[in-house]
Amino acid sequence: MDSLRFLRLPTHALGIFIVLGCILSIRAGDGQQVVYEGNKVVVEGDPFTITCHLTVYDVIKWQLNEQTINPDSENQYKLEEEKINGKVVAKLSVLQAQHSHTGSYRCTSFSNVTHQVYVLSANSVKPNWDFEPYKVFKYDTAFALQCNVTGTPGGQFVLRWYKEDKVIEPTANKYIFKPEENTLMVYYASDDDVGNYTCQAVNAKTNSTESVMRAVIQVIGFPKITLPGDTPVVEGERLKLHCQVKGYPTPSVVWSVDGMPVNESDARIRFENDGKVARAFLIIDNVQLSDRKTYTCKASNIANQDSTGVEEKTFVRVKDKLAALWPFLGICAEVAVLCTIILIYEKKRNKSELDESDTDQSPEQKNTPDHGKDVRQRK
Repeated sequence: MDSLRFLRLPTHALGIFIVLGCILSIRAGDGQQVVYEGNKVVVEGDPFTITCHLTVYDVIKWQLNEQTINPDSENQYKLEEEKINGKVVAKLSVLQAQHSHTGSYRCTSFSNVTHQVYVLSANSVKPNWDFEPYKVFKYDTAFALQCNVTGTPGGQFVLRWYKEDKVIEPTANKYIFKPEENTLMVYYASDDDVGNYTCQAVNAKTNSTESVMRAVIQVIGFPKITLPGDTPVVEGERLKLHCQVKGYPTPSVVWSVDGMPVNESDARIRFENDGKVARAFLIIDNVQLSDRKTYTCKASNIANQDSTGVEEKTFVRVKDKLAALWPFLGICAEVAVLCTIILIYEKKRNKSELDESDTDQSPEQKNTPDHGKDVRQRK
């Protein structure tokens, strides 16, 4: 009986049901006719817009996470629609993004295609700055660059690293990635490693970058000083102390003597530059014995702005200008004393030999008396 009642419907009513059925079947079989454009990742407080392209047969009904959106709600939604070239363009705009705006948006219930929006905190990408926006390294050591992405679903994003807008490729001895820690390790730090590094969040599913999810880390070098512990100099000669400094930005150098500022009013004292490093050389003409002191070089740049700077000391040993003569004179004195001792000894030995010769008889004298006796006996 129900089927007979259906057959008794007016012809135009049957036509409407047939058309609606065809539309529903087409929409169910081809949901890709709905195309979305607009922001996918938004920083909290920023505006965003989603544009939806539909056919004239679609019924516009905006939803967020399956809940109908009310344009008059306190979430400040603004809904617009217009027809362009036989198609319908619907727009949803939000003046100030909030975390409650995160979710899946759909402009019509006839399609299962959605547009995902993530609303992130302004500091959703947190680099491990030593102080914003700087990361400080020490020469010849390893340092780590890290960016943590917060407020996003786990595994949704991975990091891609750049240096001066060029993609960093991992190498065995220089750059090593640790994806599980969102870390880039840089080994054997040198001047070549200073510069601007960028961590960029990449959608792990689509491999597309999200422009708002990035952070810049400016890598700078902590000052390093090379200065000998002892510096010998001869009195009257020129002393030239060289404070060899590495660091970026170029460090400034300050000299002190025994903890006191250098007496720049002394005409014998002057400074010279070493390339970009000002006052890297401390020069003292006509060195005096009173210049025998401890000289300190201190270097500072923005990398150690919150400390007293890095410093190295050298002790200047001023030698007497006749110091080289004293050993020679000592040797000469030793030779003279030795020669004197030898002469005295020889004289005493010769004198003792003469005295012995005067007291002893000669062989002839010893034989003469016996010879006379023999002659007398023969007679």
